[in-house]
Amino acid sequence: MLNLRKQNITKWIVFLPASAIFLTFLMIVTIVVSTERTEYKKALEAARIDYVKRSKLQAKERIDKIVEYVNENEKILMSEVQEDVKNLVNLAYQISEDTYRENTRLPRDEILEKIKTKLRNTRFFNDLSGYYVIFGLDGTCEMNGMDRSLEGKNFIDLQDSSGRYIMREGLARLKKEEAFATTYEWKNSTDKAPRKKK
Repeated sequence: MLNLRKQNITKWIVFLPASAIFLTFLMIVTIVVSTERTEYKKALEAARIDYVKRSKLQAKERIDKIVEYVNENEKILMSEVQEDVKNLVNLAYQISEDTYRENTRLPRDEILEKIKTKLRNTRFFNDLSGYYVIFGLDGTCEMNGMDRSLEGKNFIDLQDSSGRYIMREGLARLKKEEAFATTYEWKNSTDKAPRKKK
């Protein structure tokens, strides 16, 4: 029996340190794997955050370039529109001037009627939304190529949607300038919101 006990003790002496070493190894491996997994997750999250930041920065740079491009094109288009409007105004002026010169013996009202007849149905712009309007220096509408019911009405107190007295401003500028372009906010009855008109 003593021999059996000795054998059991020997087994325990051999088995216990080996088990302790194996358990220690398992614990160290578990700790190392857990630490590596945590570090990997942190590195992965840091890479994701860095990628998102870089992507946002690149997107912002692209958007800024697009906005710059759109703004430049808008300036070019506005310049072209202003030139087109200037040419259209010059055309109306030339038609009016020619009509006056051809009819100098007629009374003012008859000359004005001839000018109105030539300009009233003229449409311009690609969508044919442009038309001529003639105002007297007192703000009275002499001709409106879109709505005859406005003719004869005085618009000296007309305000745009932002509250500007556009007729007063225009007449005041005409006293100082031979020609000019202006922009104002306007809302037609069919419009949902005011839009810029020239």
